[in-house]
Amino acid sequence: KIRAVWKPHQTDSTQLAVMVNRLRGLLIACLTLQLGAVQQHSVQTPTFEMITHFSDGRCRGGLNSVFFDLGSGLSLAECKEKCISNTSCKFVLHGETNGGCTSFSECKGHIIRDGLSTYEKVPSASSTSQSPATTQSAPGEP
Repeated sequence: KIRAVWKPHQTDSTQLAVMVNRLRGLLIACLTLQLGAVQQHSVQTPTFEMITHFSDGRCRGGLNSVFFDLGSGLSLAECKEKCISNTSCKFVLHGETNGGCTSFSECKGHIIRDGLSTYEKVPSASSTSQSPATTQSAPGEP
């Protein structure tokens, strides 16, 4: 609420300077309040989890670049973390014997292969307001 009071005994320039100073003080107070509100409001970064998509093979199509683009000799947990941190990775293939880790942008079908498992990156239940996703664990996973 801004209130200006006319004081006829002051010259126009003096009264203008007083009003400018009052407005400046009000503006600073408003910006300080807004800044405080922005600092208190934290932006939640979405978090992801990996759920089993195929426990007996890999995706057909959607390969991001080449096989093992995320590495080889990786544990399942390391492979999943690599996919979570890669924005173009929506599905990840993990080889049980060689620890190969391959990212996919989409999954157009299923190619059955022993020793390969494919996981899908989905928003974690804690980062969405929707109902929690159903998760499946691969054999040997908690």
